[in-house]
Amino acid sequence: MSVDLIVRRVQNLFDDVGESWCDKDYVIGKLAIVNEDLESFLEAIGLDYQDAVIVLPNVPVGTTDLSSFQGEGQPLSQMMGIDHLEWRPAGADDTAWQDVPREDKIDDTVTGGIAGISSYTFRLGLVEITASSSIVDLRVSCTLLPDMMQSDSDLYIKGATNILVYRTAELIAQLRSVSKSVLAPFFEKKAIKAEDNVMTILVKQEQNVRRRAGGRRTGMQTSLIGRTQFQ
Repeated sequence: MSVDLIVRRVQNLFDDVGESWCDKDYVIGKLAIVNEDLESFLEAIGLDYQDAVIVLPNVPVGTTDLSSFQGEGQPLSQMMGIDHLEWRPAGADDTAWQDVPREDKIDDTVTGGIAGISSYTFRLGLVEITASSSIVDLRVSCTLLPDMMQSDSDLYIKGATNILVYRTAELIAQLRSVSKSVLAPFFEKKAIKAEDNVMTILVKQEQNVRRRAGGRRTGMQTSLIGRTQFQ
């Protein structure tokens, strides 16, 4: 599950792949609200997800953004927002980490004579950094999508993704014009169906193998995401 995948699916639901109004920043803004609701629900049933600290080793010379690390299946694919960024010379020990200040806008040009990262920004869902003349390691403190993936099932992962897709689309529809707000009940029904599907997968897996996710099933069974506590 990745932020980009959720954004693309929400845009497709509104037939706005050209991003005339439903651009990535807009969707992420609403997804962040849904994500917080989901995190509160998970915490209420005993799942406490903390912000992550992810180290990216050997970031190449001249890198100006972290898009290659934010793509599907990459270390930052589930990143909702960035809280802190640090750099060090590649392979150095932990005493070498240096803070990178966040700026509203960074230099657009590559300055070849500067070793290290002098600043970064986060816009359009992308982390942009000043280019370094040497290879560096980066340490990213960030907020991730809730990692509900206690199951190994690909079907479960797809179902959990669609919960956030439909709930985000539902919220957007409620906030838009009348022509779009009428879609909200449709997205709500789709979200409930996705939640029920995930619950069914968890129940089946618990019947086959005793696993951590199964142990949590009782707390999730009556209201997985959208029935009472999540709304």
